[in-house]
Amino acid sequence: MPSQPLYHILGDSRTLYNKCWKRLFLNFSQGVIPLNRVWKEEIAVIEAAKEGRKDLTELANAIAQYVPQGNSIEMMRKLESIVQSLFARGEGI
Repeated sequence: MPSQPLYHILGDSRTLYNKCWKRLFLNFSQGVIPLNRVWKEEIAVIEAAKEGRKDLTELANAIAQYVPQGNSIEMMRKLESIVQSLFARGEGI
């Protein structure tokens, strides 16, 4: 990869650095913009609990309480602000 231009990478904040190859790849970037999101497995647990799976109710409640959904207006505004400042400096994503 060329040293210029440098790019910022969007990535899942909970799994961004969990593999060696990801960490190596991220070393070539200018920076990382972590994104908060809920995983499809977590959505499946919540849906199953809503459908009556009593064994998943406690886990579903914990997911709903502690896992960021990634669709809040505050998160979208923060992401827009970050991206706009990067573009203003002539950097890429």
